[in-house]
This record gives sequence, structure tokens and C-alpha cells, in this order.
Amino acid sequence: MKMKKVKLKALSTIVAILTMLFGSATGVFADDNVMADSPAATAGTASGGTVLAGPTDFNVNAWDTHSYGDASWADYKVEFDIADFADTSGDWHDFKLQFRNNDDNYYWAYIANWGMNLYGNGSVKYNNGSPITAVSPQPVYADTPIHYEFDVIGSTITGHANGTQIFSYTDDSAGALLSGGVSWTAENIALTLRNFTITSLDSEGAVTVGPTDYSVANGQSASYGDSTWMDYKVAFDISDFDLIPAGWNDFKLQFRNSSPDANRNPKDYYWAYIANWGMNLYGNGAVRYNDGGALTGINPQPAYTDTPIHYEFDVIGSTITGYADGTRIFSYTDTNNTKLLSGGVSWKAENLNVKLENFTITLLKTGDGGTGGSGGKKPITDQVTVGAIKVPQAGVFPTSRYHYLYNNGVSDAWAYRDGGKGVAAETITWDPLITSTFNTNTVYTATVTLQPIQPNTTFAGFDTANLLGLPTVGVTNTDIGEDGDNLVVKITYASTGSMAATFNENQGLLFDDEFDGTSLDTAKWVPSVEEVRAGGSAWDNSLIKVEDGHLALGMKRDPQQGTEYGLAADPNFLSAGAVQTALDDRSVVNFENAYGYYESSVKFPQVANTWGAFWLYEPSVLIEQNDGLDGTEIDILETIGNADGVSDSSLHWNGYGGAHAAAGTNFSYKDYVSNIYDGNFHKLGLQWTPSGYTFYIDGKAMWKVDGGLLDQGYGTGSFSGINQNPLHLMLSIEKAGGALPADFTYDEMQVDYVRVYDRPKYTVDLSLAPVYDAAGSQWQIQATLTNTASSGEAQTGTVTLAGTTKQYTVAPGNQQVLTFAVDAAAVAGIGSTFTADFTTGDGGSGSASVKLGALTAVQATTPVTIDGNLEDDPVWGAAQPISFNDGTSSGMRPSVAVSGQLAWDKDNLYLAVTAKTPDLNQNQTGGNIWQGDGVQLAVRGSAGYREMGFALNPAQGVQQWNWGADGTLTGNSAIPADMATTQIVRDDSAGTTTYEIAIKWAYLGLDSSTIDASSLYDIALVLNDSDGSNRGYLAVYDGIATGSKGVGMGKLVLAAAPPITPPDVVDISGVPVHFTANKGAVSVDLRDQSLVQSILNGSGSDIVMDFTGTGASSVEVTIDVSLFKKLNKTVVIMTKDASYAVTTQKLWNNAGKPRIITVKNGKLDFKNG
Repeated sequence: MKMKKVKLKALSTIVAILTMLFGSATGVFADDNVMADSPAATAGTASGGTVLAGPTDFNVNAWDTHSYGDASWADYKVEFDIADFADTSGDWHDFKLQFRNNDDNYYWAYIANWGMNLYGNGSVKYNNGSPITAVSPQPVYADTPIHYEFDVIGSTITGHANGTQIFSYTDDSAGALLSGGVSWTAENIALTLRNFTITSLDSEGAVTVGPTDYSVANGQSASYGDSTWMDYKVAFDISDFDLIPAGWNDFKLQFRNSSPDANRNPKDYYWAYIANWGMNLYGNGAVRYNDGGALTGINPQPAYTDTPIHYEFDVIGSTITGYADGTRIFSYTDTNNTKLLSGGVSWKAENLNVKLENFTITLLKTGDGGTGGSGGKKPITDQVTVGAIKVPQAGVFPTSRYHYLYNNGVSDAWAYRDGGKGVAAETITWDPLITSTFNTNTVYTATVTLQPIQPNTTFAGFDTANLLGLPTVGVTNTDIGEDGDNLVVKITYASTGSMAATFNENQGLLFDDEFDGTSLDTAKWVPSVEEVRAGGSAWDNSLIKVEDGHLALGMKRDPQQGTEYGLAADPNFLSAGAVQTALDDRSVVNFENAYGYYESSVKFPQVANTWGAFWLYEPSVLIEQNDGLDGTEIDILETIGNADGVSDSSLHWNGYGGAHAAAGTNFSYKDYVSNIYDGNFHKLGLQWTPSGYTFYIDGKAMWKVDGGLLDQGYGTGSFSGINQNPLHLMLSIEKAGGALPADFTYDEMQVDYVRVYDRPKYTVDLSLAPVYDAAGSQWQIQATLTNTASSGEAQTGTVTLAGTTKQYTVAPGNQQVLTFAVDAAAVAGIGSTFTADFTTGDGGSGSASVKLGALTAVQATTPVTIDGNLEDDPVWGAAQPISFNDGTSSGMRPSVAVSGQLAWDKDNLYLAVTAKTPDLNQNQTGGNIWQGDGVQLAVRGSAGYREMGFALNPAQGVQQWNWGADGTLTGNSAIPADMATTQIVRDDSAGTTTYEIAIKWAYLGLDSSTIDASSLYDIALVLNDSDGSNRGYLAVYDGIATGSKGVGMGKLVLAAAPPITPPDVVDISGVPVHFTANKGAVSVDLRDQSLVQSILNGSGSDIVMDFTGTGASSVEVTIDVSLFKKLNKTVVIMTKDASYAVTTQKLWNNAGKPRIITVKNGKLDFKNG
């Protein structure tokens, strides 16, 4: 970090912000009588300086070293007491301090038990390395600590011992100030440093960042500093909030963002969230109190009103204090963690644009930090070897993405970030991006980025003559350049050929051991370290043997029952064998690889509570922050506790501590081609590509994991990113806990061979997706077969689903789609998991599965009345019932039973839910209603996703809320009253709560003109139930409860209104009259004079013929009119569309013929019959 010495500007104060008070958490808050109500003055020493490092005590051993600061350090002093000199072996023995260590010129103060001298190096190396100044008097160590102080001011360095000046030297030749940092190194000596302190002689602190103005865009972020920062203050003005429609809008600062654990993973930190409504302080990591709730109340709460607000945050010791426009708004002390609030600062804008002015960080004090001071970068001068890169060959997997190399040309050894042993971490990316193997006829460029591993080192100015191992075969161009501290090498290769490599048992082998010898091949394998394992066993190298063409890993009861390891005696303690191709400490590295096809033929013993495995591992699995991209344990197959015939494949990443994550699947004996415990050898396979894993047993694909492409997303569910780092092979057997069989003495896991190929063995991939045939109202499963090879022969085989088998033939690089009809009953409601099995012409097989559930909304022919009464709308009687109890249940009271129904018309989606619960518990409002009784509904359409909630708060009334949203839709707000109508009725006597809801399609971003029968959407439902203290839920699909904006949702189909089957009798003036119906038209025969007389007797002034219940729009009435001559009545005919009238006088005729009255196309007419 470059630092310049700038006086902090006086920043104007401006206005105040609104109140939003969250809860507090464990901690100590500053007492107003102790803490000033305005920003604290910059901290300094008694002499007015600023402590930049220490005071720190060190027990120094031979060749220990430490460094601090950078070229921005101008005037400072270094103080310490030195004692306990003890020489070690070597030609010289001293303790030396270096001043100005980030420039061409620097000075060494050499201190030994015989005294001290000052030397100049670089261009000030006078007198052929002799001391450049005399030191007088010469203090000699005599078992009493000596206090040294070195003042570096301008171009002069002055040394003091026990308060007496012993030298002063001014650099009058270099023409530069003695700016720069400080470092010390012990050479063949051990000693004690006490109160090692570096103090800046600038009393106002060192301005480390800014003042800088930023126009911050959504998602923009920046970070500053490192774990050496201890005391500092951050100040800025904030204005011009420009919110972006989304779930939250804020500008956040993170403090202590560089506090690492042993593996360099961030640990504890605090977030200050600033929004246009105010500010709160939150704790995360190990200090995440109250589930991430606010750590301290903010008072007063300034609200943004178009005038900039000046914020300052002082981080002193373990206390963080915030000010707004000069007034303290909070102070919080971390009492749960003894570590100081050391670390850097970062900020990020979330769903808003904002303006920052005069952003400034003033460093008041730096600490040891464990890696040196707060800045200076040492140029890398070591030779660095680029790891071997495969020449692109069509049909072959590429070189893995991450390589962590040691220096000194050792190209087959890896150093990881958490080890910090090497010079550079190597990352390889390919253009174009490779998701499987190299394609045919393609020009590839490999971009190799070398990132310094050691802190405070840089490739800036690196001599490229020291870059070794650059490939030349197949290379057409190489460019080398710098990117900040990194070195970037772009290597372009000639085009791949037109033919792709194909799989052959003896071609493309990267590793092969057939175990045909009489002992373990130590050029390939190394016995695992003899150590105690978690399940009650220890690895024992004496139980490893090679005989009869196989490797045998034995296991037996330990005669010492584990006591030789300091454990309590356990009669079930097991000794067992294990081998691997590299040791974790890198002392042996025979083989490791990323990507490829891995296969071993293994015979497993069937002994209860034992654990055989074929797996891949590397210490990079311990890295926690990259979700498995740079380290994942891959268990190709393991037989944990195998007495029940079960085995599994699994993945583990992000270490094995609190951040540990895993995914896996269990296989029972019936899943295999044959029983894996039948005493025979079985082929265990893994096909690992840059974008996924596929696990095989005896050639059958058992489990497939699709990750994102490199860093870009992690697929669905809990799966990690796909590992891009090399792993080594492991074969092992051990104990899985529990008791061994009483008669067990010895058994073994046998391995016939292990092979690793640089190309895929199986090139047919099967994926399933549900589709809806609207014309036939039929759900189908679409099976897509992909030939992943880039060239070669077409693949043929079969796919079987739901009892139907179909053939396929798919050419290299192409796909073929097969469609299978599925039973509607298996899809309705919660649905089913559909599995397809496939075979390949090369002897492979596999399966794929997809879950499909669908709900049907029935069409309402008239608008539904939203009143909480489901009896007054006929549509609810025709709607498909939904059983919530068939779905996912969590924490529910057993007496709760819930059913629902869906309906629709052109304007609305309707939902009715009846919940039988002991009581109604809901005291929340707005976005918190999910904590009490209520219903949640999520729908995804073409415009995006909405997750909505509906609840009845007895004190506040009906609550309607929208949480998550995406696409063109926005969330985190109340649902407008004109966009949804809800009635919720609680009947305590019946123990039911009834929800009746109408949601405008417009609120889902859909135009009513697009709403038709057979329209398809994604849907999920949740019923929340609270007993007053605890909440449970029932979920129809997991898109709300456990999914993420659509993951795990079911399907919603809009069904047409059911065809009307009208009764064949209509009531006319109290007289039942039969009619006939044909294609929406109704015919009535009233030519019987006596029937007409009965109708006339029962009628008033109107003869009403109501056919609306028939659903007809066309009516034909043939009627005798001989009795109409002297009548003055009106005949009214009602259809589903309208009413029509004609008088009896018009209908009468003197011809004695009946009249035929017709209503058709909105018009009444009549004629003689």
C-alpha cells in the first residue's frame, strides 16, 4: 500500500438521520461520562508521536525476521530492550535492524553481544562494507537488558543506548530522506526483545487513504489495510442515495476484515450498514450475536435529506465508535473476544448508488500482524518455475486451474495458500473456456497468473530471465506482463486437430498400477502416516502387502487395544492399512492430478463398522473461503459401517471445522449392477471434468454433480463449486465406530488395479426435464442425451423410463431428445421422482432423475367473492384439493391439518386455504408475519419471481407482504391493496382458519391478455403455524422453505372451466319442463296446450324461461300460442349472456300453428312452426 503524508482536512458538518432502533447484544457500551460525545483526538505517545507498531515482546530464534512499514514512513523512532544473547552455530552471530528497506539505499545496525555498528548498503555501501560511522561509547551486553532507540528524522539516523547517544549519521549523498520501513533479522543468535515499539513523529497520525471522492455504483466495493492495522479512524461525507429496486438497499463498511485464522480464513468482523433511513452496527463471523441482529442501538438516528452527512468511525483497541455530523451515535466494545479490533476496512454498495466525498483513513497505530508492517513490497528475485501445461489435444482434459508452486524450479511440488512456503501461486485459465475436454479445430490460449505467496512481495520489476519452465511445444506466441503485484503469462497454442482422442484401456494413462509385483511400488505409492483415526483405529504399515496380483490392505484387532497411542483400552480398536500417492506434508509427491477418469477394481470385506474407501484428497481441502473450488475431498466410494449393505459417494469442502460443507448419496445393494459385498471385485469410477463429477459402479453412472463453470455459480442445492486443484489418490480401510463382530480376527480390502486417464471413458450424458403438452393436457419427461465427445463414432443405446424403452443414436457434439408420457396421477399434488436408466454401446450405463409435481387451478366463470366463505362460490367445489400435509413438515404440531385450492380468471389468481389448528397466533406485521400463523405463496412467471405472505393480526388486521423478487419485479414491501384482496376468518368453535385470497396477474408482471387455459408457472406454498413460542411449517414444494427464488418449486397449470353438464329440466313458472342440449344450445318443446295452460296459470305478468343454469347462449323454444289471443303478458328468455323479451300479442297467430322462438348471436327471433 502506498502511503502519503497528508494533513487531514477539516470536514464540514451537516444534518441529522431518522430513527430505526434494533436490539443490542453481549458487549460493553461506552459510558457517556467516560467517552467524549465528539470524535476522539488522534492517539499519540507521551511525546506527541503516533505508535505504529508494538509495544511487542519477541523471543527471537536464529534467523527469525520481521518487517514493518513502507516508503511512506518519513520520521519515526524505534525503541526496544535487548537481552538474553545466546549464540547458535554459524560463522557470525548478531541481531540487525534495517532502515529504509524499501529503497535502493538502506542501513543496517548490527548488534551483537560485543557491541554495535552501523553499515550502509546499496549505493551508500561506503568503505567496502566497513562501518560508515563510529559507535561510541560501545555498550556491551552483561546480563542486563540494554535499551536501544533509533531516531530516523529527515536524512539523519541517530542511535541511543540506555539513553546515551552512541552515533548520528546524515546521508548527504543520496539526496533522499530516510523514508521507508523497518525490519529486523537474527543471524545465528537467540535473544529477547522487550517492548519493541515504532512511533511516528507525526502527532496527527499517518493519512493512509485519501482524501478521495467516489461515485459509488451498485455492487462496487473497495478494501484497505491488513491485519497490522490496529487503531485507525475512517471519515467521509455520504450523499445522493439512489435506491435500486431490490430486497435491500445499503452502503456497508466492514471493520476487522483481515483477522485470519490458522488457514488465513477471515474470522471476526463488524458491519456498519448505512441506508437512507439511518445506520446500525452488526457483528458477523464468530461475533455474530443474536443471529446477526444489531449489536448496538444508534442514537440519534440521522436521516438523509439531500444534504451530505459526515460520518466518522474510530477503531481503538477493542472499541468501535461511530459519529454522524460530529455527534456520537454509538460505541461498542467487543468483550467476547480478547483480540483487538485489528484489521483493515472495506466497503460495498448493495442495490444503490451513492456518493462518497473526502473518504479518508488515518492510521493511528499498527501492530505486529505476524507478517510484517502495513505496506512495503519486496521485489521477487527468486527463480520461479511455471508448472507443466498440457499441449491442447482434442478429446483430452486440460491442465488444472490452480497450481501452487514452490520456488527453485521444483515443478512437481505444490505449496498452498495456507502454507505460505512458496514464492507464487499459479492460476491457469483457458480461452475459450473449457467445461470438459479440448475441442477439435480450436486455437487455445492459456493465461498463467503468478500471484506472490509471501506477504509484502511483488512481481513488479521481475526479471523474466528468472521465469523457468515456459512451454515451447505447440506454442505459437508467448506474452509476459505485470498486473499489479502479479505476473501474467499468455501462451497461445496451435489449433487442435480435426480428430479427438478416444478412450482405450491402454491409451491416455496418466497413472497405472496393476499390482503384479511382490511389494508396494514406492515410485507410485507411499504408506499413509501411522496415525490414530477418528472411528477407533490407527493406520499400521505392516498391514500393507502386494501378492497374487493385488494390493491387500489388512485390518485386525489391535492387541494393545490402542493404549500405545495414549488412549484408554478399547477391545474394538483396529489396526489397518492405507496407502496414498503423496503425503500431506509434501515430503513425498509421486502422483496427483485434476480432472480425468479414475478407476479402481476393489473387493470390499463385509465386516460391520469398518470403512473401506477409494478417494482423492489434498490439504487444499482445508481452505475455507472458496467453496471447494481450490480443494474438495472426493470419496469415489466408501463403505462406512457396511453390515447393512450400504455404501456412499460424497464430497467435502471448506475444511472440517465450523465452515465444513458436504454433499453425498447413499447406495444400497439393490442399486448396483450386482451386490458390491458379494465377495467379487467391482469397478469404482469417477469422471471429473472442470464443470462436474460423475460417479460409477461397474460402469453404471450412479451420481452426477453439476457445479458452475469455474467460479460462476454452484448449480443447485448444497453442492460446492467443482474443485480445480490437483488431488492425490488414497486407498484405505479403517474403523467406523461401534463394535466389531465378536468372531472378527482379520480381513482385508483387495485392489486389483488403479488407473487414471487423461480423457473421459464415457461420453454419453443424460439429463431429464419435465414438459407439458398443452394440446393433450399431458405431462411428459423429456430425456436429452448428449454425446460429449468432440469427434469419433456416434453413440447408440437405450433409455428406459416408466416402463417404456426407446433407442437413441447421437453423433459427437450433438444431442437427441426423447419424450416419455407419465401418469397424471403421479404428477398431481406433491408429485413423484421420475428416473430414467440408459445404456451405451461401449458397455456403460447410468441413470438420471427429476422431480415433478403439479397443481391445477380451475377456471372461475364468474369473479370469486373474497369474503372468507368458501361455500358461496361454486368454483371452490370444482377446484382440485391440495394436501399441505403431504408436503415437507418442520416443527408442526401433529393436530394441524391443512388443505388448499387454486382458481383463476383473466384478472386474478385465487387461493383458498383451510387450516385446522388449535389456535391463531399472530402478533407480527409487515415482513415479520412469517414468524406467526399465515400463508406464503411464491409464483414465478415470465416477468420474474414473487414470494408473498398473508396473515391475520387480530390487533392490526389482515397483513399482505411481498418478500423476495427478481426479474422486473421488486420486493420487500407491502402488497398494494389494489393488487391483492384477502379475507381471513378464524372460527374458534370449529378450530379452523380460512384464507381466501385474490392476487392480480398484473402484480405478477403478467398481462391479462396472456392468461389462458394451459398457461404454466412455477409455484410453492407454505402454511406457517405458531403455538405462541415456536413456529412450524408445512410446505407444498420447497421453493420457499428451503429453496432460493425458484429452486425446488412445483408447476402450476391453469385448467379450462369444466364442461357444463346441465340438468335436463328447467323450471318455467313453477312447471318443470324437460329440454335437450346440443353443443351449447338448448331446445324446449311446449307444443302441448295443457302444459302451456299450466305455465300460464303459474305466471304473473311475465312468463320467465331461465336457462342460465344450463350455461347455454343459444335457445330454441317451440310453443303453442293458441291461448295467447287475449293475453297481455311478456315472455322473457334468459341465457348465460343476456335476457330477451317478446309479448304474447306478437307471438299469437290465427293460423293455429306453433311459434318457434330462437335466441342466437345475441338476438331474439321467431317464426311459424
